[in-house]
Amino acid sequence: MITDPKTVPNKSFSRFFYSISIVLTFYILQFFINESYALLGSLFFNTLTLPIIWLLEEKKNIYKKLRPEILFLLTNIFIMVVFLSVLTQKYGRPDLAFDNVCQQLICK
Repeated sequence: MITDPKTVPNKSFSRFFYSISIVLTFYILQFFINESYALLGSLFFNTLTLPIIWLLEEKKNIYKKLRPEILFLLTNIFIMVVFLSVLTQKYGRPDLAFDNVCQQLICK
């Protein structure tokens, strides 16, 4: 889904910031749920922002450097970085080792 051309932003800068947004959402969700569901949740929540990004990409703007979709994605990334730093301060570093998924999902 991440690499499908129909489900990602059209422009390369938007794709770059969109992928960063997926990763940050994954790390935020990993504080609350396990890795497998955090990845699915990250894709789901970022897919909800795609219509906004596509709409902003289609708009003609006068500014060549700062396009509205990039501004939207940068604001989104900034909010997620702040939220991730607050969660890290409160709960400590998340477990980033992708091991023992069976124990977390089924085998308990």
